[in-house]
Amino acid sequence: MKQSLRRNKTLRIATAPLAIAALALTIGPATGLADEGGSSCPPLPLVEENAGIIAHFPGKKHKATRTLFYGHRTTISGRLIDPGGFGLPGEPLCIEARPRIPHWPYSVVGTTTTRADGSWSMKLPSGPSRSIRVNYGGDPELLSAFLNLGVRAHATLHLHTHRTRPHRRVYFSGRIPGPLPGKRVVILRGTVPGAKRKYLVRRDKTDAFGRYRIGYAFSPLAIRTKFVFWVVVPQQNGYPYRLGRSSKRFIRVRP
Repeated sequence: MKQSLRRNKTLRIATAPLAIAALALTIGPATGLADEGGSSCPPLPLVEENAGIIAHFPGKKHKATRTLFYGHRTTISGRLIDPGGFGLPGEPLCIEARPRIPHWPYSVVGTTTTRADGSWSMKLPSGPSRSIRVNYGGDPELLSAFLNLGVRAHATLHLHTHRTRPHRRVYFSGRIPGPLPGKRVVILRGTVPGAKRKYLVRRDKTDAFGRYRIGYAFSPLAIRTKFVFWVVVPQQNGYPYRLGRSSKRFIRVRP
């Protein structure tokens, strides 16, 4: 046991480390999860030879993918192990992230150090959907583990009035978050509370700052009616968010 735990520091050499079976396997650029523009992590002069990184999101199943609502944070964790499966304590790890936008580079979001049993953890900041790379040694081609974090889009929604009459135009406005929020599709949907059928009211595109403004006039009604509206933000190429929506807003229409 003591021999297995013995630290074997070696100069970093350009040899591929052994892949240790774990949820997020150590993989290099040839796998298709290639590095975009190199690593911004500082290189280490000495690394543990043939180490392996285990990385996952919280949960019993230790998944390498997760989806969050906009503005929420999550923790990632795992272990750094030697070829025998024993933890490597006191080793620095560099955490990088890249928004799910083609050709965007990775940037450092933080660093951490393994505990006595080789385990590690870090709380990620909120943000868009992104690829996460856990790097050991400063060279992604030497040893990295990858995670995928999906984030649902969000839109604010404001009404300039909550009561109106037929033929009077009501304006729905709001914005969606960046990066790259300009010229994105937003869909205004509505219905009567309790009804099963949902209606597509209007489709619009945001301006360069992610803002939108949609006007709508109601048709004549026989009785006073309460309507509910919300905005849907579909998943779109180049926009690093998954399908999401705004909170609901209500408006009463009198005959």
